[in-house]
Amino acid sequence: MRTTILTVLAVSGLAVGFGCGGPGSRAGQGDGQTAAVTTVVAGETAEQTERMAWWRDARFGMFIHWGLYAVPAGAWPGKGTGHAEWIRDTAQIPVGEYEKLLGQFNPTKFQASEFVRIAQDAGMRYMVITSKHHDGFCLFDSAQTDWDIMSTPFKRDIIAELSAACRQTGTVRAGEKVGVGSQAVRFAVYHSIMDWHHPDYLPRRPWEKANRPEAGADFERFNAYLKAQLLELAQPKYDPGIVWFDGEWEQTWTHERGQDLARHMRKIAPKVIFNNRIDKGRNGMEGNTTGSGFAGDYDTPEQTIPTAGLPGDWETCMTMNNHWGYNASDKDFKTSGELISKLCEIASGGGNFLLNVGADGRGADSAGERADSRRGGPVDAGQRRGDLRNGAVAVCRDSGVGPRDGQARRGRHDPVPACDQAAGGREADAAGRAEYTEGGVAAAEPAVIDAAAG
Repeated sequence: MRTTILTVLAVSGLAVGFGCGGPGSRAGQGDGQTAAVTTVVAGETAEQTERMAWWRDARFGMFIHWGLYAVPAGAWPGKGTGHAEWIRDTAQIPVGEYEKLLGQFNPTKFQASEFVRIAQDAGMRYMVITSKHHDGFCLFDSAQTDWDIMSTPFKRDIIAELSAACRQTGTVRAGEKVGVGSQAVRFAVYHSIMDWHHPDYLPRRPWEKANRPEAGADFERFNAYLKAQLLELAQPKYDPGIVWFDGEWEQTWTHERGQDLARHMRKIAPKVIFNNRIDKGRNGMEGNTTGSGFAGDYDTPEQTIPTAGLPGDWETCMTMNNHWGYNASDKDFKTSGELISKLCEIASGGGNFLLNVGADGRGADSAGERADSRRGGPVDAGQRRGDLRNGAVAVCRDSGVGPRDGQARRGRHDPVPACDQAAGGREADAAGRAEYTEGGVAAAEPAVIDAAAG
């Protein structure tokens, strides 16, 4: 489990994941050091600036899609093997049949500390996991429903355990200098507005309407349920830094409901960041908010990188293969070089990179069965040394990417030569750089760190 994530991500996290051109950081004046900067966006309040400071500096996070859908692992009898977290809908599984997965979910290999350690070794500074996806199943102990983790054979609150493991790493602070593998990781949750299990959520899936009529359903009751669960998640037991909303595109979720939920969030958790998917302003998978008056602290491009960045805060979320949830047959993983290039492009454009892992039904990550067969090999975490932010600045400075003239850039995109070299196998021209070859991206990492650490 641990080895493969390191293989694919470790170079990325060290090369540019902490400060290249992004808000909240700037290069020191000739000494290779960094100076903490709080980025203030025109028109925002002091409260907003304080709330967003750590996130703007974080740059790189882990996304975890996990739930009952991990049990079938993308396959359903007579329905093929191309499914994942949407399997109840895409394989058209009736509620009663899907509920049988509850008794099969027993991820005995799950260790919260191991997931957090993977994130640390990869250079990530926050972690977002599905507290509830569209199927309505909750990975936490909710007093609002029995459709949760405590009704499975596992009977352990996964969200609480991960939150506690993240807290043990410390506090994520803007401008903080920390070593790779010892940096704090901020905990966060993804919580779907859409809910295919709750009897009051509307609309029903088109294929199930005949056997699951909408008569008697009351969306206001569902809205109260949604708010009650968010209040549960806002408690110190979970303490999320972000609530990552999704599933807002159906007609039953309106701008007025989005505004109301945003007010609810500010009331129950004023320091919690939430994305633009709480409201109705998102421009599809491009993720940018179109128009004014919509709620959300940042935009959410999905599986795409804006070619010129975005004018405000934004975060690209992306899968490592072709699915968000675990799919046992999907081996089409991106290479280390591809991920490095994407991270560089996102960071230099002022965005954050949220890279997805789909855990399997045992509690292991989706990439854990293969050791980056397409490029590179395992990287020993013990090889890492130096300072994350110093290393990032050194790489950015030498490659001509990142803050210039002591100023942090926002919403701009610039070419990233060093990342192009890492992805394409060309020799880096900066002194002390390793030669990046098609078969040796991971092996080149120690030399990059040596150069960055001075």
